[in-house]
Amino acid sequence: MGKKKKQKLRNCGGCEECCIMLSIPELNKPKQARCKHLGVVNKGCSIHAKRPGTCKDFQCIWTYGKLSNKNRPDSVGIMSYYVDTHLGRTVFVTETRFNAYIENPKAKDDIIELAEKNKMPIIIATYDGKANMMVL
Repeated sequence: MGKKKKQKLRNCGGCEECCIMLSIPELNKPKQARCKHLGVVNKGCSIHAKRPGTCKDFQCIWTYGKLSNKNRPDSVGIMSYYVDTHLGRTVFVTETRFNAYIENPKAKDDIIELAEKNKMPIIIATYDGKANMMVL
């Protein structure tokens, strides 16, 4: 058997949504708080080369090229990524800004459609942490 080809990922560009939204235990960073290692807005991580495993291992679905360019998390206020649940690989979607689902319903629908197309369960969380799971 040959080696599995590594997927080329999109560059995050100026998007820093994961560095704000996610909890990073190794850095004692709580969720929904700007990481202290982010420099000037849109300039990226000051410890990128030495960032902890939580940061290195994280990829949002947008970086995989599964969503259109216009659905970049910082543009629409919605971030999605894969998590493992009791139902297997699951799409987790969260608002990174209050009311982003209302302001960008097409972006949310695109992620739901992606999960449906791939027959994956989906968890949809609001900015305040309320969540619903759908098995499509």
